Amino acid sequence: MRHKGWVFDALGWTLTRADLEEGAAKAEAGYPEEVCGLALGPAQGPGIDHWVWIANVHPDPGRAFTLHEQEHLRALMRADALNLAVKVLCHSHIDGPPTLSWRDRAGAVRHGIEVMPAVLHLIVSVHEGRRGSWAVHRYDPRRAEFVTRDGDGLW
Repeated sequence: MRHKGWVFDALGWTLTRADLEEGAAKAEAGYPEEVCGLALGPAQGPGIDHWVWIANVHPDPGRAFTLHEQEHLRALMRADALNLAVKVLCHSHIDGPPTLSWRDRAGAVRHGIEVMPAVLHLIVSVHEGRRGSWAVHRYDPRRAEFVTRDGDGLW
């Protein structure tokens, strides 16, 4: 849904062009490794207040990401202290499309239960150091599948 500068609206939460730009800039800067981070915003209502970028500690960071456990915990504690919710998990894909990989799916949903419930998954593709397309994915537990909004051509 596009409304008042919003690019994507799901679960009552919104991503603006500025939010996407933040993710894309971080993804470009991290090339040739995948970057990962969380967007925090009000528990009730739209908007993102803070991005928290977390170190990727995966053994092969050019192909996958693993959130640094202590940094992830600190981000969750920060959100709690500020009365914010995790709204978006953002990561990049290197020289590939912004589709959910099997690793992404396995990390997001286990035994039919979301690891981070009601969180949007923003993936920014980076090709040869330059941002490519993006997509936002959200898990629909009633359908037991991800719903995707592609963002080609929005830059």
